Amino acid sequence: MRQAFSLITAIFIIVLMATVGAFILNISAKSVKSTVLQYKREQAILYAKSYTELAIMDATTAAANNTANRTINGTAAGNYTITATSKPISDSDFIIVDVSVSYPDYDSAIPVVYFRRTLQKL
Repeated sequence: MRQAFSLITAIFIIVLMATVGAFILNISAKSVKSTVLQYKREQAILYAKSYTELAIMDATTAAANNTANRTINGTAAGNYTITATSKPISDSDFIIVDVSVSYPDYDSAIPVVYFRRTLQKL
């Protein structure tokens, strides 16, 4: 009788430990995914800031040459696609710089897009 009780107890403990192990593995996977998504978003923000500065620099040379709308396209490591567009506002010394950074989301077919708009005086 005792051997049967010990066997049932051992099976119960093994099942309980396997359940706890699966729960810990699930939490660990979610933590890794969250960290990767946060890293990709921060990279997109940094690329947007960088391309904003590049578009402003390009717009200052374009203003000297009397050209209007300018577009800069680029790609970066990690499948980032960046588009920066600068447009002058009427007859003023201001430009609007629109930067969009898109990167793939591996859970869905729709890419994630980070958008930044800046108003800059030349």
